[in-house]
Amino acid sequence: MTTYWRLVFLGALFLGAVACSAGRSTEAFCDTFNSETERLAEKYRVQAAEISELQDPLFEVFAGMGALLEAQGDQVVMLERLADVAPEEIRHDVEAIRDSAKQQLELTQAAAGNPIASLFGGLAAGSQSLGSARQVDAFLIQNCDV
Repeated sequence: MTTYWRLVFLGALFLGAVACSAGRSTEAFCDTFNSETERLAEKYRVQAAEISELQDPLFEVFAGMGALLEAQGDQVVMLERLADVAPEEIRHDVEAIRDSAKQQLELTQAAAGNPIASLFGGLAAGSQSLGSARQVDAFLIQNCDV
């Protein structure tokens, strides 16, 4: 391969990398955050209304616990979507929060076998990403009108 074609090939790789990373921006992150929070707020608003219409306190307790578990999975999905578009400035923080949320979800799923270990494991996983959560929170306040 001649030097000319190597340079063309490297240039094409560079342009491809830039094109693939074009989705990582403050605007894309804020848009994704806003659309995801609106989607989930509406989902749980409808769900809460349906549950309260039944007027059965015992069912409301179990449905509420189910919604709490469901929300944990929704949080992981939202964080996956945010990690895909997060600007480089906060990308690693968003990924750390996502990974922590995934770990907490896995621990919740394993809680039937060892609830105490799962509880403490979940607390530890959440605590380990607090610094990242503060960084992302500051970024959202500064850039996303939240």
